[in-house]
Amino acid sequence: MVQEVVKMFDGTDENDALRTLLNSTDITQRYQEAMRFVIDCRGQDALNNIIQNAVLKARTASEPHPLDFDRLESDPKGWFLRPAVRAVGQIVHDHPHVFSEPLLTSNFDPLLEVSIRAAGGNAMTIVLPSDGQFTNVLAPDTSKVVHFHGYWHGSDTLHTPAQLTRNRPQLKGCLRNLLRETTLVVMAYGGWSDVFTRTLVEVISEQTEPLNVLWTFYSDNEEDIAKRNPRLLAAFEPLAGQRVLFYKGVDCHIFLPHLREKLVSPTPKIVKVEYLSKSEVLPPSIVVSGGSDIPPQASAWVGRETELRIMLSSNAKVIAISGFGGNGKSTLAAKYLEMRMTAGEIAHWYWADCKEQSNTLHTQLVRMVERVSRGAVRGSQLATADSEAVVDLLLVLLAEERAILVFDNIDKYVDVEERKALGTMQILFQRAMSQPHLGQFLITGRPSLDYTHTSFLQIPLSGLSIEETRRLFEMCGVIFDPISAEEKISEVHALTSGHPLALNLIANQIGKGRADFDELIIKLKKGIEAGIENPVLPNIWDTLNEKQKTVLRYLAELIHPEPEQRVASYLGTAIKYNQFSKAIRALKALHMVVVKTPGGGLADTIELHPLVRDFIRHRFEEKERTPFISSLISFCDRMIGKFRSEISSAPYSVLENWTAKVELCLRTKRYEEALMALFEVKAYLLLNGYPEEFLRLALELVSQFEIDAEDKNRANLDQVFDDLVRVLSELGRFREADLMLSKFEKSIAGKDARFILLCNIRGYSLWLRKDFEAAKQWATKGVELKASVGLDTNYDCSHTLALARRDSGEYEAALKYFLFGQNLEDILNAENYKPTIAGHYYGNIGRCLQFLSRLDEAITCLRFSARALEEQSNSMSLMNEGWAAFWIGEVLEKRGDLEVAYAAFRRAAAKWKPVSPSRHREAAHAADRVREMLPLEVVAPADDWECKRIFLEWVRSDKAA
Repeated sequence: MVQEVVKMFDGTDENDALRTLLNSTDITQRYQEAMRFVIDCRGQDALNNIIQNAVLKARTASEPHPLDFDRLESDPKGWFLRPAVRAVGQIVHDHPHVFSEPLLTSNFDPLLEVSIRAAGGNAMTIVLPSDGQFTNVLAPDTSKVVHFHGYWHGSDTLHTPAQLTRNRPQLKGCLRNLLRETTLVVMAYGGWSDVFTRTLVEVISEQTEPLNVLWTFYSDNEEDIAKRNPRLLAAFEPLAGQRVLFYKGVDCHIFLPHLREKLVSPTPKIVKVEYLSKSEVLPPSIVVSGGSDIPPQASAWVGRETELRIMLSSNAKVIAISGFGGNGKSTLAAKYLEMRMTAGEIAHWYWADCKEQSNTLHTQLVRMVERVSRGAVRGSQLATADSEAVVDLLLVLLAEERAILVFDNIDKYVDVEERKALGTMQILFQRAMSQPHLGQFLITGRPSLDYTHTSFLQIPLSGLSIEETRRLFEMCGVIFDPISAEEKISEVHALTSGHPLALNLIANQIGKGRADFDELIIKLKKGIEAGIENPVLPNIWDTLNEKQKTVLRYLAELIHPEPEQRVASYLGTAIKYNQFSKAIRALKALHMVVVKTPGGGLADTIELHPLVRDFIRHRFEEKERTPFISSLISFCDRMIGKFRSEISSAPYSVLENWTAKVELCLRTKRYEEALMALFEVKAYLLLNGYPEEFLRLALELVSQFEIDAEDKNRANLDQVFDDLVRVLSELGRFREADLMLSKFEKSIAGKDARFILLCNIRGYSLWLRKDFEAAKQWATKGVELKASVGLDTNYDCSHTLALARRDSGEYEAALKYFLFGQNLEDILNAENYKPTIAGHYYGNIGRCLQFLSRLDEAITCLRFSARALEEQSNSMSLMNEGWAAFWIGEVLEKRGDLEVAYAAFRRAAAKWKPVSPSRHREAAHAADRVREMLPLEVVAPADDWECKRIFLEWVRSDKAA
């Protein structure tokens, strides 16, 4: 095409300008620049003519003018079809159920349609040069081909960045829905920055859909691929190797014909296609969280051979490593994990650092589900799931996946007296030990645990032995006089009680020549005599220079491990980068810094051991720590400013900039800033399935931040309280919810707008507990107060009251509310159906009608609800689509329409399978029940895709009701 443009301007005044432009443009951008040159110089019509003439070159005979486009496209024998195009038509025609969704193409020619017709099929062309939809086109037994860059006749064609990147919301919505429902295979496509690629990147970035993408490259040279596609690879990096798989060396003209042969031949030829790992192709410029914390490096490994041998020979499903801080629990866990991985015994691993904090477990469980499912289940799909449901889902996934899942530092989840885990951790242990699965849970914490189950193994860690101490000092380069060596090793072992961390620090001090053994021993004895709990650290601190101390003080305030380069950014102008690097190298050599390697080509991260961190924090008063924390807050602010416009689609690693700021602000009593940061990020934490991360921060905030009713931040804090009680209630933590409700109630001076908010919060919490009468009482208080005095407030209890009425049997009253003043007959009229109306609007009405046994009306509303949910996209879609299908199944079963009822229950089961095992089982059981009721002559569909087809055809049919 570029050569066609060159020919067009050959011998013209613009020729020199065109050649200069092309020579100065990167090869990957020459096509777009050439097309833009044509538009600027000759206009869009001239460019359309170039495209039309180029397409006609695929005709096997010359064509008279004016062209009869319909005749040309209906004449499959008159076109030259290259091997790949011909194979696509044959495959699509032969396997219509597999290729039931539209084919997407950025090409302008009709060759895909021609190929399908040549194979004996029917093809429909859908052209979208501007905005528009393609999902509203019904064409049974016809393959749809969507040309989203325009077509060779009858429309403009899109080429330039301005044309390709303009906003097309309807097309974007169709693409989003299509991508949610199918495996996407991308071949012979350049990955331009257009509506298709941008939508695909957004869906992946949001991580809300079970997306599968297989993206092929013609080149088999990885450096060439990385050079030509930097933006594309960077955009897909977070899920590369999980939900997005790259393949190199794929020649469509070889691969597709051979695929066609494989599908029809009993002895197919196999085409070797190499998988392209992200670590090989995508050297990242920044660290992108893979969803897991990182285990520490086990560099100075001494002893623990007996413990390792026991662990490696055990089939226990839960292994708990216990012991005092600094005894090497995390290091032993990391070594064990490393050995299992090296032996190729596991497919997945996940390291969850609970940081000796409460309210982190649910978040870690959700991220484990994401990891084990390879991204098929995203956190946003679990936004309404309680922790018990997430545990069940995780164990279901582990039934087919070998994995080691580590919970490090679980102290806050252990009842020390009972020596049992608490809450969700206890549920996890009990089910993990009793249910069949291929996973293993590895636990570390100071308290020991006591379970008599055969699938539980306790590994207590004490101090190192004298012999292990000798080997450690030898490994660190400490050389003793042979005569006094045994005495000195025994002395230092006795002073430290064999404490691994203390011995490691001492050995490195002496081995690096920073301290004399005898002098250090004298200081340690004096410290012990003075009652200093851990005298090793103060003595080492005194040997450090000011720059090393400064670096440690910044590291002591980190929220989570960070790459060295990012830590250097925190320091700003406090220390020059070369000085920082020198200080870090020295601290690593002394083992004052914990190094963690994430793998996959990502940079190492660093942090402090908890004992070192706590020592430094306690050494300085709050006012002395504030400048260091403020510097970290400033960095968070810069990152928040950078990502604020993208927060709605940001992954967890980006949201952590907000959560880190909240923690840091709370640490320095900057409560208003903490509140604003939490208020800004809370919705996205909840939507992405991290409610416990919100709870952890919100509980800490409301426990410290007290403001009066007139404060400008009151409304934001009230909203945090609202979400806090709601989330606690949804997670079944009702005692804590009641404590927060009491705290909130005490801040209310009288029967004002905030009292209405209290009524709604309490009513909703009671509704979740199924105490419908109490829920109605509180919601009614709020409704009557607002009506009686005409309060001008957005706070309202009507929806909560309607929910409680519906579920307590007051169906008519609830229906009246859910109609929102609309006439039911108008809503039931198919001509008035509006896909832009939220699916739950139709669903609530349909559910009330179902309870009232008005089944014909109910099925109409429920069908509208299912249709709207299928056409819309939000983080709750899987659960809501499942409910719509399930309720439809219930109504159709009562009406005797068993075949579609069976498909509806199967559809619900398929929707719930990745997010709610209990709901999945309920729907599957319902489907089995209906299948037994089917007439003998009716064969129940065996596959999910066939049930989906039956269900969706019914939903979209105007005759469904």
